Amino acid sequence: MNNGPIILSETGSKIFWAHDAWHEHCEEEGIADPWQLMRECSDKVNKHWVETDKKGRTTWYAETKSKDEWPKEILEEYKKLEAYRDEYMCDREIWEGQYILKEYGYETLLAFARNHGHNQEYDLAFWDWFITVLPCEGYTGQCSFDCPVIGNCNGDLHEFF
Repeated sequence: MNNGPIILSETGSKIFWAHDAWHEHCEEEGIADPWQLMRECSDKVNKHWVETDKKGRTTWYAETKSKDEWPKEILEEYKKLEAYRDEYMCDREIWEGQYILKEYGYETLLAFARNHGHNQEYDLAFWDWFITVLPCEGYTGQCSFDCPVIGNCNGDLHEFF
């Protein structure tokens, strides 16, 4: 199956670069990938292997157990990792938003915000941060018609927040 190339708009590219910058930040700061940790925890119970026949055909196998069948200590470890994952995702969305604002400005941040719903914990964390941001805090320092204090701003941001 050939799906062809993935084409991103300029704004989409900037959002993608912010996501990539987050991963670089995590590597530099020693922030562990929660999905990798969860996979390692799950692999203590579930088994996965690959077999290749004489003709070079590869078959993937998995022997998995429902979480009800997991040992208590591994299930508790996994639940802690799920909580860590949720915190990680909240931190990621806010960090990426801050990066986008600093590197690309408020207009790109608005596009990033449009990708966030209001149901997930990480979306809510993002919105809690986002509503405190003013367009002039972006890398250009420019006002915008999207500003929540437009017409009432005398340049002193702290007067309103």
